[in-house]
Amino acid sequence: MKRLGWLLLAWVGCAEAEPGIPPPSGQLYFPLGLVVADPSGTRPLVVIGSTNFDQRYNSGFVTVFGLAELAALAPTNNPGEVTYVDGFGTALVSQTRVLQLGGPLLHVPGAVSGLGEDRIYVAARAANRVQSLRLLADGTLDCSRDGDTRVSPTDCTEGAVLPTGFDDPFNLVFLPGLGTNGSVAVGHLGGGVNVAESSLALVDVQLWESRQASNNGGSDPLTNPLVRTTFPTVDGFSGLAWPGGPVGPDEVAVFGTAFRRSGALAFGAFFVQPVEEAAGRLAFVEGRALDLAADTSATELRGLALDGNQRAYVSVRFVEGTTTYNAGIAVIDLTGDLPRLISLVEVGNELAQPVLYSRGAARWLYVPDLRDDRIWVLDVRSDTPTVVAEIKGRDERTLNGETLQARVLAGPSDLAFTIVDNRILLLVNNFANSTLAVIDASSIDPREHRVIARLGRDLDGAGKTEGQQ
Repeated sequence: MKRLGWLLLAWVGCAEAEPGIPPPSGQLYFPLGLVVADPSGTRPLVVIGSTNFDQRYNSGFVTVFGLAELAALAPTNNPGEVTYVDGFGTALVSQTRVLQLGGPLLHVPGAVSGLGEDRIYVAARAANRVQSLRLLADGTLDCSRDGDTRVSPTDCTEGAVLPTGFDDPFNLVFLPGLGTNGSVAVGHLGGGVNVAESSLALVDVQLWESRQASNNGGSDPLTNPLVRTTFPTVDGFSGLAWPGGPVGPDEVAVFGTAFRRSGALAFGAFFVQPVEEAAGRLAFVEGRALDLAADTSATELRGLALDGNQRAYVSVRFVEGTTTYNAGIAVIDLTGDLPRLISLVEVGNELAQPVLYSRGAARWLYVPDLRDDRIWVLDVRSDTPTVVAEIKGRDERTLNGETLQARVLAGPSDLAFTIVDNRILLLVNNFANSTLAVIDASSIDPREHRVIARLGRDLDGAGKTEGQQ
């Protein structure tokens, strides 16, 4: 399997774009970004971003599915069997073209932002933009305004596409109550043009919405919704997370992972403080930090998850020998003045964004492994987590008279838990073969969790399906 580390840490143009070829309808394509939302209050939806990573088409896209209809494609009457469905049928609700090479999706309910309607935010790495899409009650996505200029070849107009001023915007997290009525924090994987530094940005969502409504695409500082904070010692931010609780001046706004010019890999807190020269405006100030490279020999930091017990879980990758890579989860204590490494659990090869899930007294950490095509499950009830299960990504399948090992997990990149008809389902984006896996996680024992369906037409990097490989 080819290395998938570029997924989180670097953008590389793998091929020249082919102008004029629209993305396929009803097909995921190098998916990254997966959220479950219910803007109507009566019909949960699944929203998935497709990056168009190899630039085969002229744009990326975001697709909305009905959750109940997706779940119906994963039947419960086939114990021990995986159901394969090449399409999505009536589960497909809408599809909207956006700038390609998007990052993870951020969903903000309208009741939280004060905007009335739900929003989906997604960064576009190559274009150095953040995009805002309204998620309507019927599942339609809208990123256009009458009278505004369309951003070709997308369905969005200029007001919904905001330049960030730095390279590779990727990580997004919403900070309620910060700014007018909430702000999106944007972490960049790279720096500015010819600038050896990186940036965190704050986007005031109400100011952005007001500017869109007035079709004001100018740079008037009174209407510009974005404030950028640069960090000269930071080459990029590989993860952001908000711990919850109060947000405001002099409060901890986000925790983040960063890689530095010095070679340090920092996990630290970033505070929000007023900007002296601009009344009412805010910026980030770096606070306490921990060098995970020094403490763990890590060479890369990936995603992070925060729990309510002042603990952080960070996916790390480190070198065991001159050519051997491995991975693990670093457990960090946030209770003191400085973050403190408690333990490091070695597991997997190339871990992506971890997800915490609790049931009763049980607390599990689900960690997708991009290289090994599986999901590791860790018991995190203690400060020394233990691996209790692995959800494997292979299934013996007969196709066209031949038996093969089907990749039901293939570069798993995003996880989302949801409940449908008393079933607990874990949805998984398969970045490497452009499908969606459905895992039945209803059992209290994670060792019994397994893939029950793979949805969508599977494609490898050459555009071939499983039977053609």
